[in-house]
This record gives sequence, C-alpha cells and structure tokens, in this order.
Amino acid sequence: IAYRYIMNNPYKSEEVPELVAWRIAMNFGSQAQNPFLTTLDNVKKVALNTDGLGQSVLLKGYGNEGHDSGHPDYGDIGQRLGGADDMNTMMEEGSKYGARFGVHVNASEMYPEAKAFSEDMVRRNSAGGLSYGWNWLDQGVGIDGIYDLASGSRVSRFADLSKEVGDNMDFIYLDVWGNLTSSGSEDSWETRKMSKMINDNGWRMTTEWGSGNEYDSTFQHWAADLTYGGYTSKGENSEVMRFLRNHQKDSWVGDYPQYGGAANAPLLGGYNMKDFEGWQGRNDYAAYIKN
Repeated sequence: IAYRYIMNNPYKSEEVPELVAWRIAMNFGSQAQNPFLTTLDNVKKVALNTDGLGQSVLLKGYGNEGHDSGHPDYGDIGQRLGGADDMNTMMEEGSKYGARFGVHVNASEMYPEAKAFSEDMVRRNSAGGLSYGWNWLDQGVGIDGIYDLASGSRVSRFADLSKEVGDNMDFIYLDVWGNLTSSGSEDSWETRKMSKMINDNGWRMTTEWGSGNEYDSTFQHWAADLTYGGYTSKGENSEVMRFLRNHQKDSWVGDYPQYGGAANAPLLGGYNMKDFEGWQGRNDYAAYIKN
C-alpha cells in the first residue's frame, strides 16, 4: 500500500474506472463501413441505452483507406470517413455523451503507399534484405525504430495528427508494439520514449500485448478481448501488480482457466469486449448492450 505513494501513475489512468463501455469501430479496405458521423450516432444510442455510462471508442482504420492502410501517416485522416472535420465533430459531440476516442496507429511497420515511407527508415535483416511485417493488404515493411525515434520522423508524424485533432482525442492505441518482429528495438527504454511522446500530445497510452508496456499503458487489447488472440500474450497476470494498479488499467489476464487470471471476477471486475461495429465481424448491438 505504501508503494502507491511513489509508483508511476500512467497518464490519464484516473479515467479508467469510468470507461465501462469499450469497443472498436472498424473501417477496412476502402469501404468506410463506419464513417465518423455514424460512429457518433452509435455513441448516442449507447448513451441512451446505458444512462450515460462512459464509453471508450477505438477507431481502428481512421486513416487513409482504413485499417492497416497507409501506416505510419498518422495525420492522414480518412476522407471516405468524413475527413478531419467529421472526425472532430464526432469527438466534440461524443464527449457530451461521456465518450472518449482514440486511434489505432503502428510504429513498427509501414506500407508502400505511405508518404512517410523512406529508404532510410526501412529495417533490414542480417542478409541485407527487407524485414517484412503484416501482409493482408499491401506488404508491410519493418521500421527501423531507433532511426524513427532519433531522426524526429516519429514525433513529426504525431505532430501532424495533433494538428488535425487538437485537444479532442483522448488516447493512442499502439498496435503490435513489443513483438520485436518488425522494428526490432522495442525495449523498455524505447517504450518509455514512445509513451512520453504520446503523453506529451495529451493522449493516454494503450497497446495490444499484455507485456507491451506495463509501465504506462492503461489498456491491453488482448486482455480485454477474451476471444481474440492466443493465451500466451493475454494480459498481465501478477497479483501484486493487480493489487497496486487494478483501478488504473484494463490489462489483466481474463477469467479463463487456461489463462490463469481473473479479470472479470465478481470482486475485481474486468471486461469482455463484444463490439458491434465490425471488429471480428461482430455486429450484434443487443449483445453489446447486454454485455
């Protein structure tokens, strides 16, 4: 208990207890399934159905042509979705209903169509070839994370995003950070640098893997989305850590026997994401509200 007086408190972690209704609004493959103003309408519906419970909406595919397109051009707000004007309208109006918004970004790999793509920033393997990443649309190419940090390219791209969204956006979701397959240098030192860069823009830090950023992240996707991903990266399973930080993070291993944790136990609480805006094909609004 005494340690709480000196421990690190993740930026904006005081918001976490109020964020009861987490979900992902998905756009993919140039289809603009959930334009920004449609997402705003859904915020209003959820507020009406829940008497205004706090909502946290992750915009997965907010930029370029949707999810995993155009990384890492953070300031390239999707025109098919309504552009920066509609995005800001969504966030400004949505905040009146208790909603906070964040965007999915990638700092580990980049795509050929991105304006930020450069020969200097590519990561290469020991044979001199490109280090490849995800490839379900265009082939992702690994980012040299140290170059990205030291050159100022990354901070400049976040500044581009900040110019577009002002003070309206609440958090950044940093995808795949810590898997070491793309940028290759995502250790604790660089992770702290990343968190500071994000926090300095006024954004809370969230990420994907349970082990990706214990120090500063307030949400780990795989921990809260119990049916998504494998058990080895499911969340943080330290009982001591949970005793200290249960009120600050949605990051704990789910209540599945094979996971060995109790994120949605009756006394401690926790979340099992359902969604209804396309992530993992989920579209059942009634199931989301019931959950």
